[in-house]
Amino acid sequence: MQDFIYSLYALDRYTLTIAVCFVAVAFWLIHEIAGSTSLAVLSAPVLIAGALVTNYLFGEFYIIPTNDKDTNVVIACAVGVVLSMILILAVLAIHILISEARSSAAARCRFCRATARPAPFHPAQSENCQPAAVPAGILRGELPFCIAAATG
Repeated sequence: MQDFIYSLYALDRYTLTIAVCFVAVAFWLIHEIAGSTSLAVLSAPVLIAGALVTNYLFGEFYIIPTNDKDTNVVIACAVGVVLSMILILAVLAIHILISEARSSAAARCRFCRATARPAPFHPAQSENCQPAAVPAGILRGELPFCIAAATG
């Protein structure tokens, strides 16, 4: 861990410039494609971390695609930004799937409560007692708006 922190401290200006340029291009792509400035701003630190960590790992594990040091920096930063974007897309896809599952479960629950029949009257209940889970319109025999519109 100390080697990684020292390598961040000892970064040359070229590596940092290349990483920032790739992150700026990725920031613009996320902003234009997703239409969300906040998503682009929140993903920028992840992208820069991906570029710098991948550059460190290329040096640590002696991954040398070319003989030129500067070209290796460019390749490492590009791979890091692409992997970071894939990670962000995977997290967003999982978040969307969970949100859709929650909203569909909540919609089913609301539909079941809206179409529920009132409980039969029990002599032990007082005259003013109505079931709390059933809307008042259903007690009068009215259909909810969504069902009434669908049935015509």
